Amino acid sequence: MLAKTKEKGPQTQVVITPPKFERAVIKLRSTAPYVQNRFSSRIQKGIQDTMEEGSAKKKVRKAKPPKDFDAAYKDSLHVSTDGWFGIPATAFRAAMVDATRLTEQDMIRAKMAIKVIGHGLDKENFEPLVRMKTKGPKMHIERVRIGINSMDLASRGMYDHWEADVEIEWDADIFTASDIVNLMARAGWQVGVGAGRPLSRSSVGRGWGTWEVLGT
Repeated sequence: MLAKTKEKGPQTQVVITPPKFERAVIKLRSTAPYVQNRFSSRIQKGIQDTMEEGSAKKKVRKAKPPKDFDAAYKDSLHVSTDGWFGIPATAFRAAMVDATRLTEQDMIRAKMAIKVIGHGLDKENFEPLVRMKTKGPKMHIERVRIGINSMDLASRGMYDHWEADVEIEWDADIFTASDIVNLMARAGWQVGVGAGRPLSRSSVGRGWGTWEVLGT
């Protein structure tokens, strides 16, 4: 007697298409000053030393040393390994992703579908930087809030005018070239980059770090 074979139901074939990526360079021009607020290796070293000491070490109240505004200003700058000034590529990418909040596009999809290509690396932490066309920064000192009741003075680098050619790679199954250009334009007006940008996480911003799209 032959054993009965189990009948197979209809099979579904799953097809994943190969990725289709496109690239373009979008030319930007600032519409407001850009203020950098880099987390420097000097500050990181101080935090690391404190953590390595631990809570077991007896705490002794030390006199606060004089504030070196010039050193803080230089620490705030993003300088490439080749010596030019730049903006973190991740700042432009984050601005574009944030700009999708006011569109029908999903932020998670935007995170997965957009990449900003750097022109070089930061000389300290090696993060990708987009090169700025600028005369260079000047020192800007302004009061900042620390916590709820404390105030301090921060010394940062400010660029009055800058331009940049931002190279973007994207998933063409998710975005069209027009989508990318329009999203970058929205990001320049609604989000911005750097300290005091319109969509600052800690305040309503100062209107800094904005740009307009000149073309591709």
